Amino acid sequence: MYPFKKFTITCPYGKKGSWQCGYHTGTDLVGTDDNVMAVAAGTVTTVSFSKSYGNNVVIHHDDDTASRYAHLALAKVKTGDKVSEGQTVGIQGSTGNSTGKHLHLEIFKKLPVVYPSVFPGNTMNPVEYLDAHSKKYTEYLCRQVLPLDLGVAIVDQQAWNIGIANFMTGGFFGKEAGGRTYPAVHLLDSGKLLEKMPGTQFTQPTLYTTFDGKIGIIMTNDPSSVPKVKSAISGIAVCGDLDYDYMKQGWDNSWNYDTVHALLGIKGGLVYCCMVKGGYADLKSYAADKRFEKAIKLDGGGSAVCRDGNKLLYKCPTENRRINSIVMWDK
Repeated sequence: MYPFKKFTITCPYGKKGSWQCGYHTGTDLVGTDDNVMAVAAGTVTTVSFSKSYGNNVVIHHDDDTASRYAHLALAKVKTGDKVSEGQTVGIQGSTGNSTGKHLHLEIFKKLPVVYPSVFPGNTMNPVEYLDAHSKKYTEYLCRQVLPLDLGVAIVDQQAWNIGIANFMTGGFFGKEAGGRTYPAVHLLDSGKLLEKMPGTQFTQPTLYTTFDGKIGIIMTNDPSSVPKVKSAISGIAVCGDLDYDYMKQGWDNSWNYDTVHALLGIKGGLVYCCMVKGGYADLKSYAADKRFEKAIKLDGGGSAVCRDGNKLLYKCPTENRRINSIVMWDK
């Protein structure tokens, strides 16, 4: 798990600079909550202060990796303590070589825990490590749908009032003036283009179906160019040979935006309509567990709704956003 529930990454792993070994050996994060949590269970082997790291804690984990939490205001554990995943090990601070309050997180892929200039190649990208070790999600829906049975629509009211038996929320991922999100960049149904944002900057991972029953997810800024296209909707890549870099963070700049998301996957010529709770890393784990060939994330958060027949499987309790697009299917 990540050391904060909500955070912003301010300096990535591997950035070139004036550090002793020539690159940034960890990831800098600024949490909205100052409690720093252990990324995995383990044993505290070091609680110390140094000019570079300030107050820092090192934890050895059961897989022979280790994590360091640096620049803490103070440590909340002592050497020899057994800690569980998610336990508070310190308070975010700005001690040592630091210009502002943040956490410097390092992951060591083999022991001993020493600075990379002494032991080159000993650290790894914390985000990649945590993404690979994150498998925490809750599935509300996973419905197999034939390509010809899939459709999309734009509605101008709350989605649970539209009178369609089988549906889930569609996509939002962009910003209007004032910070509001706008509906799916590309939306097409029954061969008719419903929504398209102009310009190549809106080339997005887009799921499409065709009138002859084919299906795929491609990078495009014009889904109507797909031969015999029936339906299409854009999203954010979760798996497959797609662009992963677009908007991995949530609306609040949290990398692991832990909420309920709609997700569309493809496998074996079928569409899988899914509603899953979890952050971006969790959705990647979910797609891997389902063995999707490709998958995209649609909307979530305050507009997440899904209904399967007579069952309302999920409806966001806050109802803080109007729904502009939905995915629907026939049984």
